[in-house]
Amino acid sequence: MVPLVSPLSHELATEAIALARQQGFDLVGFTDLHISEEEKQHFRSFVEEGRPAEMSWFSRHQELRLNPGRLLAYESTDETDEVSAQSALVLGMLYRDPDYDRALEDSRFRIARYAVGRDYHKVMKKRAAPLTALFEKAGIQARVCVDSAPLPEKLLARKAGLGWQGKHTNLIHPEKGSFFALAVILLSASTPASAMNPELADLCRSCNLCIEACPTGALEPYRIEPRKCLSYITIESKEDRHRQADRRQGWVFGCDICQEVCPYNRSPRGRRAIRSEPEFAPRPVIYAMLNESPDEAVWEETAGMALRRVSLEQMQFNYSFVKEAGTE
Repeated sequence: MVPLVSPLSHELATEAIALARQQGFDLVGFTDLHISEEEKQHFRSFVEEGRPAEMSWFSRHQELRLNPGRLLAYESTDETDEVSAQSALVLGMLYRDPDYDRALEDSRFRIARYAVGRDYHKVMKKRAAPLTALFEKAGIQARVCVDSAPLPEKLLARKAGLGWQGKHTNLIHPEKGSFFALAVILLSASTPASAMNPELADLCRSCNLCIEACPTGALEPYRIEPRKCLSYITIESKEDRHRQADRRQGWVFGCDICQEVCPYNRSPRGRRAIRSEPEFAPRPVIYAMLNESPDEAVWEETAGMALRRVSLEQMQFNYSFVKEAGTE
């Protein structure tokens, strides 16, 4: 196949957006892959300051992360001429479930909302497959990435008009809130400006509710300190998982506090921004885990879920630590 580097037609872009909606994606937008020097320096500073801590994957391939076009490298008809990605289709899928919201109100333990159904990596890749087929049929190289490549997903999503990056560093859409996962389809063709959404204005303004609500002080405006973040402590960390024992508020896997207090999630409109994807429905095992630590039999029922990011041993440790600290 001879790759195309000419722009997508407006018709193909429109067809792709319609297909993405049919596949269950709630937010859809095209963007170019340009990253400003200011944004690149922000990423470099994050690494140089040691803030990724034990997240070694973040520090690897840093220059590739800042030049996402290189992730779609392939050989053109001239074997010495390498062609890269020119643009991306960015997709967002809501995962908030109203029944789970209610269950959290009285639960002894808490698990982040994105992790209670089937693993979003698997779901979103499957839903995006018809889109890659559409592009490839038109002679365009396409690659789906769902937290599986060194990509600045939030930055690309912001550029694609899916939301602004809030003070808690998560992406916020004015009508859909922030409880959505992201996927990026890299494309070997550029996208016409007529098919792109404008970037959304930052509407956080003077609101600091997320910063004030964070029990560990992990947030400053538009900046996060991972070592203090409960999501990092309960999932990523091995050395620091003993930290913040008295401030966990029952969280044993991840943490949603900064999103829960956000006005764009608490408003009537935000509360209506719920999942339509059946595979994101909370599994029955989750409701049991809101009240008791899992044993091996229960853990077997979490196969195919994002909870498997940690081992049963680490999950049981998180439960015991919360119990001992009396913060459940």
